[in-house]
Amino acid sequence: MLSSAHRAGARAPATGRFRASTALSALLAPMMLLTPVAAHADDPPKASPVFGDKLLTDGDDEVTSNGAVDLTADVDFLAGSDTLLNNGVLTVGAGATSPVKVSLLSLDALKNQGLIDLRNGHVGDVLTISGDYNGVAGKARLGLDVGPTGADMLVVGDVANGGTQILLGGVSGKTAVLTGDSGPILIQAGADSKADAFRIENNEIGLIRYGLLFDTKTWTYRLKGVAGQRTYEALKISEGASSVWRQSADAWSTHVASLRDAGSAANGKGVWAQTYGGRQDRDDDIAASAQHTVAVDYEQTTYGGQMGLDLLNAGLDDGRIALGLTGGYADAKMRFSGVAGQEVKLSVVNFGGYVALTQGGFFLNALAKADLQSIKARNDVDGIDAKFDGTAYGAQVETGHRFGDGDLAYETLLGVNYVSTHLDDMKTLGQRLDFDRATGFTARAGLRGAARNDLLGGALTTYGAAFVVHDFTIKNGLTLVSGGEREHLSKDGGRTFGQVAVGVSYRASSGAITFAEAGGDYGGGRHGGGLRIGARFGF
Repeated sequence: MLSSAHRAGARAPATGRFRASTALSALLAPMMLLTPVAAHADDPPKASPVFGDKLLTDGDDEVTSNGAVDLTADVDFLAGSDTLLNNGVLTVGAGATSPVKVSLLSLDALKNQGLIDLRNGHVGDVLTISGDYNGVAGKARLGLDVGPTGADMLVVGDVANGGTQILLGGVSGKTAVLTGDSGPILIQAGADSKADAFRIENNEIGLIRYGLLFDTKTWTYRLKGVAGQRTYEALKISEGASSVWRQSADAWSTHVASLRDAGSAANGKGVWAQTYGGRQDRDDDIAASAQHTVAVDYEQTTYGGQMGLDLLNAGLDDGRIALGLTGGYADAKMRFSGVAGQEVKLSVVNFGGYVALTQGGFFLNALAKADLQSIKARNDVDGIDAKFDGTAYGAQVETGHRFGDGDLAYETLLGVNYVSTHLDDMKTLGQRLDFDRATGFTARAGLRGAARNDLLGGALTTYGAAFVVHDFTIKNGLTLVSGGEREHLSKDGGRTFGQVAVGVSYRASSGAITFAEAGGDYGGGRHGGGLRIGARFGF
């Protein structure tokens, strides 16, 4: 049994029972001079029958290694049925400055429940095992260096099975790239080896997720780099930007609803302003492959302000018309909940125009608006640090009918908005994310009710609304350009969720209107809410 650090590859010092006497050496010297020389000085050294401090024999050797052994040359286990159990750390050329290739010859089986480590700062090291390899699941690890010019390799002469976690060395966020199907071979095994005998432990590096491509024709395990967690998270940035567009549009929707509640009391031009803030948790999974699903859950907080100018708000026969301009600013932050998830900050300026019409009880509102976005994506663990811009253009239309008048009224409402978001390329870690134009619309249908009471010479109105909303995402995708390869990701389709709001507003005798409203979204992989307060002053 081996229990301390050893360097294997040279014969161990002979013990006393193997040391020839001086007299015997003198008798054998003439015979040695007559013996033909079988090797030259420049021939490679023969394999040593020594592993660590254990001298191997032609019998059945069962070697257990509990400590650290560094292999620098071939080891010959000789005849017999020989096994090696590694409970410790087995390295290959730990201090070498150039590639080291070592073979464990005549070894029938290696059972690994420790660490076999070829990582030493350069690629090209090779460990060859003549027999079977079995990695004990949950314990066995294999360290391999990977670089632009190749990788270390484990060669198994017979069957590889069990469950070994591979630790990649020499790979960082800047050097991890897409490989296609031409990544370096990490393990060459024999026939009937198992596809799940090896897995990558540190598989998420930078924008890339590493796995193994197993080929039953050549019995090789090839490293394969595909789009990873951070890339799939970036796919949701367009969604976050579109959400900011809709939140500022909701501010306008709340404003025109307050004009309907006020009726002729809000006649004339006016200026209005709102501040709002809230948090939304979004849960989503994207199928990266048949075997792997990526969770892209995130929390989005948004704080902003919206202002507007009612250029016209007047009666028109049996109805009313309002025309105006609006603009605002919002800060949003997306925090992804994956391990060391990245953080995305959006600073958004918007501007637009609107019209609101009523005729009898019927009403129709329309808004057109553009958002200009400045975006920062950051992840300290992977070294992601990117700045880029984006734009979102869209329109929102609402229509419905108002029933009742005076102190109690309710409305049926149907609303649709369409948003098209385009982000500039995100460049980070020497790679590029090329965003598709994300397009989609949401539709909502529901009821809104309001009750009015006279108070202090003005009117106090309490209201509530409930809607069913469906998010129709028509198109959302990006292309990762990395290492001379390209991979396209997409996430289309939407979800249905519920939306509720309650609020109170007060219209003073001067015509000024103030309000406060709380609301939330629930279901369809989202939950959260927010608060908005605002005022309108006529002139």
